[in-house]
Amino acid sequence: MHLMRKCPCPVWILKDNIDREDLHVLAAVDPDPSDAEPQGMNRLIMDLSTSMCTSKKGDVHVVHTWTLGEEWALLNSKQANVSADAIDQIRERLRDSRARALDGLTAYYPVDDKHLQVHLLPGNASEVVPEFVAKNQIDVVVMGTVGRVDLPGMFMGNTAEVILNRISCSVLAVKPHDFRSPIELGETTAQHGMPISSSPRADQVA
Repeated sequence: MHLMRKCPCPVWILKDNIDREDLHVLAAVDPDPSDAEPQGMNRLIMDLSTSMCTSKKGDVHVVHTWTLGEEWALLNSKQANVSADAIDQIRERLRDSRARALDGLTAYYPVDDKHLQVHLLPGNASEVVPEFVAKNQIDVVVMGTVGRVDLPGMFMGNTAEVILNRISCSVLAVKPHDFRSPIELGETTAQHGMPISSSPRADQVA
C-alpha cells in the first residue's frame, strides 16, 4: 500500500499465477461525462487490461459505477421539496450521462468482441467492485489510485484504498500522467521506507 501511494509508475501486485489463457480482468474506469474524447488514466487502464487478454478464452470486464450522491438529502430535506418522481428523473439523466461517457471510452476498443464486456453498475465503487470481483472470479483488477474527484495532493483516493483492502486478487494500480511522487531522486528508506535509485519512466511497471 505504501508503494502504491507514492510510486509514479504502475504497480503490479501478484497474488496468484495469472500466466494462463482464461484470464479474467476487471478494468475499473471512471470516465468524465464532460470529456468528449476520454484520455489519460482511463485509456491507460483500458490499454493495460485489453493487452492482458490476447486469448479468446480470457475476458475483460469494463466496470463503471455511479450513484446519485445527493439522493438521501433530496428525499429528506424539507427545504428542497423534491418529489420522488423528480429524483427518479435526475437519477435517469445521471445514468444516461455516465452511459454516454462509458460509450465514448469503449468506442476505442472492439466492443463486438465477446471477451470484452461493459458494465454500468449503480452503487458505490467501494462496495460494488469487491462484490463484482468475488462473484465473477476476477484474477486481476486494473484501477487508478488517484481519481479525478480527489483533492490535489492526495497520494491515493479513499475509494481506491477501500477497494484494495477488500479484494484478494492481483492488482495493477496506475496513476494519472501528471502525478508527482513525493519521493525525490536519491532519497532513501530513512523517510519513505524504500530506496529510489533512478527516475522511472511512464512506461515502466513496479
